[in-house]
Amino acid sequence: MEDDVTTKRIIHGVFGGIIVLCISVIALLLIYGKQANYQIYLQAKAISLHGSIGDTIPYQDIINVVYYDKTPTQVHKQGAGMETQKLVCADAKLENRKIRAYVYKETQGYIVIKTKNRQYIVNDETNALTKQLYQNLQTRIPK
Repeated sequence: MEDDVTTKRIIHGVFGGIIVLCISVIALLLIYGKQANYQIYLQAKAISLHGSIGDTIPYQDIINVVYYDKTPTQVHKQGAGMETQKLVCADAKLENRKIRAYVYKETQGYIVIKTKNRQYIVNDETNALTKQLYQNLQTRIPK
């Protein structure tokens, strides 16, 4: 009789532990999703973009860089990567074009980087930082 009570307590403890573990993992994923960012590095020979996906674009491969002074509201994840309430760091679509997106959804202003094989849309956390990134890119691209 005591063995049945002990067995039930063990089973309840194990299931209770599993439930607590699952809730903790879900909470961490939600917190991570809201706080996730990506990094932009201007290196000597390339721009590196790192987040849930990553790209390194040699400056010599860049055909064109254009700054747009509007919010990238129409960018949505369409493949690998992640999309949160705050940002898109993924294969995406913009105006029916396949692109690689590294954008904060609420930031006014973004940059389109065109290479022979792909287009990238990039911005930083503020419009001022995005404009500064655009100006820095302009000085590094071979004419």
